Amino acid sequence: MSKLTFQDHVKELKKKLNLDDEVIVIPVNDEKERLVKYEQFYKEKCDISLTELLIKSKIINGVFLWHLDKVVLVRNEQLIGTLAHEMRHAWQYKNSEKKRFKIKLNITPTNEKLLKRLLRWMHYNFFSRVEFNANKYAFRYCIRHGFVKEALYYLMKSILSCSTLVYDFHLFLLGRLKDVKNNNT
Repeated sequence: MSKLTFQDHVKELKKKLNLDDEVIVIPVNDEKERLVKYEQFYKEKCDISLTELLIKSKIINGVFLWHLDKVVLVRNEQLIGTLAHEMRHAWQYKNSEKKRFKIKLNITPTNEKLLKRLLRWMHYNFFSRVEFNANKYAFRYCIRHGFVKEALYYLMKSILSCSTLVYDFHLFLLGRLKDVKNNNT
């Protein structure tokens, strides 16, 4: 297990991902006050409460707020894998043009039908190159620093989202077959 503090991990990740001070990292630690600045945006835009998500219901462990102030919120300072995962999203956002990452707000309004919300969540988590890349990065970071339990968690998420690669390869092959057919006619 790593002997680095949470802030040491933040510094290391910012350096490795070339983020410097562009990204603000806030460990929530069950303190609602840390969410106040961002709560209203989510409430108005998505009818979702960050307090509900990160403190009360524990639905998510972290979030990267790229559309506001480039802020990473992490549920608590023990979730180093979540920190690495969300910091990778910050890197993806910074490099979205160059690396072709499609970054979007992936929060479903609560008034949307359950099946539609479930399908949207499954599509994002299992067919998203963005999530696959962040999961893989978090896995590698956790392994390097001795967070075995978190590493296994992100390994499983990577394997599940690996279907993205199969799906992309399938689309690539279909496109290549169409090209071959068009050239032969």
